Amino acid sequence: MFYTYLWLREDGTPYYVGKGSGKRAFVVHPLRGKIYKAPPAERIVIYHAKSEQDALETEVALIWYYGRKDLGTGILRNLTDGGENPPTATGRILSEKHRSILIESNKSRVWSIEARRRLSEANKIRKHDTGPMIAASRIRAAVRKAQTHCKRGHDLSLAHVNTRGSRQCRVCVRINYKRRKNVRLAEA
Repeated sequence: MFYTYLWLREDGTPYYVGKGSGKRAFVVHPLRGKIYKAPPAERIVIYHAKSEQDALETEVALIWYYGRKDLGTGILRNLTDGGENPPTATGRILSEKHRSILIESNKSRVWSIEARRRLSEANKIRKHDTGPMIAASRIRAAVRKAQTHCKRGHDLSLAHVNTRGSRQCRVCVRINYKRRKNVRLAEA
């Protein structure tokens, strides 16, 4: 139901990370006075999540990994570090009185056969197509293969291939190792 999504530029690099459900990744986003139009479906990458909390954590991790333009740390247009909508904040929280009013008004609603047919057709269309995800992953793979420098500017000609088959910048790996080691020593 919930997922994290990446919007990709034409060259395959991401420019926005978000969390959503339903059609959220495929619609226009009015954010803080700006309108962000969703790219074509073949340039949207979806990471399905088991829960909303997983989707939020993935959003935070992707924003951290790619960095934010406004902070000068990366390439994303995101204005926050993500994860600011805790699972309990999704949707409207209705009072008992408001809930009872909605229940009563829906009891008297009568759906015509034509309306039921249209709803049924609309629900069939909403099924997620994995084709765009596969195409986007191929674009990302081609872009990664053509990269000569990592996102922090280090030369990738000296990069090594990790156990999963992807290239890693040796300088960034060493920096991250030292950082984690210092955190562990500080905690002890």
